[in-house]
Amino acid sequence: MRWTVLASAVVAVAALAVALALFAVEQDRDRCTEASSAAFNASRGPIPALERAADRVIADCSGSEPLTRISVGLLVLDRAGPALKLARAAARREPGNYAAWAVLAAAAPPQEARAAGVRANSLNPLAARDDGP
Repeated sequence: MRWTVLASAVVAVAALAVALALFAVEQDRDRCTEASSAAFNASRGPIPALERAADRVIADCSGSEPLTRISVGLLVLDRAGPALKLARAAARREPGNYAAWAVLAAAAPPQEARAAGVRANSLNPLAARDDGP
């Protein structure tokens, strides 16, 4: 009887730990979504507000994907400063991520862009192939 109660308690504690972990993951995802939305909303506004929104994305999002996605959008809108900030953070965060380095190569000043391009090509040599006409 005592082992059954102990086993039930262990299962209950494990279930609670899983539930708390899932709740934390959901909270992180929600914070990143809110920060990303704020960055897109600030993308056509004053640069200082956009810089703050970019800082929030860096702080509230894990991984490099949200940073690279928003950086590309900002490059399209000719918002080079905040795009570069996000691209650099993405490459620092995931130094083995081809996309992070490719976006940094697109966003950075010439010398840094060349180095980022070399790094991107080393991570994905097939992307560097020129199969043109």
